[in-house]
Amino acid sequence: MSRSKNITDAQFEFYLAMKTDNDNFSAGLARLMLKADQTNFAKLNDSFPDMAEVVFGYQNVPDYWERLQAKIKGHKADGQD
Repeated sequence: MSRSKNITDAQFEFYLAMKTDNDNFSAGLARLMLKADQTNFAKLNDSFPDMAEVVFGYQNVPDYWERLQAKIKGHKADGQD
């Protein structure tokens, strides 16, 4: 799937992790980050900053998840997938 520059790989992988039962590395990483305490999240952030940014947004930014879903669904509706 070719994605827009407005949707990062980490955002798309997080979306897939939340909406499907994927068990690939990115999905596992996203789920692990969601469960991590502050110390372990910081360690994961050092190695995977793009995914950590998405998980942080999901957990801390109002309406982040809703806006991300709308962005991805809008991208698909535009026929860009």
